Amino acid sequence: MLTLEEFKATQPVSPAVERAITSKSNLRIRLYDLRADSGLSIKRFARRLGVTKTDVERVEEGDFEGVTVEVLDKYAGALGKVLVVTIRGDSASPFYDLTPKDDGAA
Repeated sequence: MLTLEEFKATQPVSPAVERAITSKSNLRIRLYDLRADSGLSIKRFARRLGVTKTDVERVEEGDFEGVTVEVLDKYAGALGKVLVVTIRGDSASPFYDLTPKDDGAA
């Protein structure tokens, strides 16, 4: 897989495409870090989600083809987080974030 810089060196990339690639890359890293920090192996986490180990590996490698917002929300929920999707006016690509679940204690 090419890095963003390697990809940009081979062909022009519009700012919107660059933002989309960066957003997916950041999400992939965040999902990996949260799962790894939870102490769950990919295999155990996959069982918790009811998906295959390969499905989890694909997401953590940044392959989001066929991955729905519902799947990402389930992934986040299994890590004690809530998926937040923000569509900004300055970009055609959404910004994804994972925030701690509100346990109601305030």
